Amino acid sequence: MIIVLIISILLFAVKFIAYFLTNSSAILTDAIESIVNIITGAFALYSINYAAKPKDEDHPYGHGKIEFFSSGLEGSMILLAGIAMVFKGAVSFFEPDHLTNVDIGLYMSLFAGTVNLIVGRILIGKGKHHNSHTLIAEGEHLLSDTYSSAAIVVGLLIIFFTKIIWIDYVITVGMGIFIAYTGFKLVRTSIDNLLDKADIAELNKLIATLEKHKKIAGLTCTT
Repeated sequence: MIIVLIISILLFAVKFIAYFLTNSSAILTDAIESIVNIITGAFALYSINYAAKPKDEDHPYGHGKIEFFSSGLEGSMILLAGIAMVFKGAVSFFEPDHLTNVDIGLYMSLFAGTVNLIVGRILIGKGKHHNSHTLIAEGEHLLSDTYSSAAIVVGLLIIFFTKIIWIDYVITVGMGIFIAYTGFKLVRTSIDNLLDKADIAELNKLIATLEKHKKIAGLTCTT
C-alpha cells in the first residue's frame, strides 16, 4: 500500500500536467479522481495496519472490520467524484474549452492507464490471497481509473483526427456515470459486510463441500 500511495501521487502529477497541456475536461476529471486515490490510499494503509492488530479486551473479535469501513469510505469518495465528473461534463457543453496538445495528453493518459491496470490487478490478487477487502476495493478503484484512461485515450484519438471537441464532454459524462456506479457498489458491499449480511452463495458452497465429504468425516449436513 505504501508503493501504491507513492504511485498514486506520481500519477496525480502526470494527469494534472496532462490537463494543463491539453485543457481537456475528461483529463481534468480523471486528475481529480487521482486526489481521491491519494486520500483513500492513505486511509487504506492505516486500515490495513489497524486490522492486523491482534484481538484485545476491547476488541475480542479483532480489528478486521475497519477494512469494511475503509472500503465504504473509498466507495463514497468515488461516488462523489463520479457525480462531480458528470456535472463538469454537462457544464462544458455550455462553456466549451479550447483543446491543445491532444497528442501529448493521449500518451500521458495511456501511460497512467497502463500503470493503474498493472497495480490494480496486483492489488486484487493480493487482496483475495490475504482476504483483505481494503486491498480488493483499492484494486477495483484503480481498475476503474484504467477504464477511465482508456475512454480518454479513445476520445482523444477521435478528437485528434476529427476535431470534434464535444466528444470530450461526452466522455467526461460517461466516465462520471461509470465511476459513480463503481463507488455505489463498493458502498453497498461495505454496508452489507458491516451489517453481517449472510452470503447465501458462500453458504451454499460450504454446504455442498460438507455434503461431498460428510461420508469421510461422519458429518450430517442440513440446509
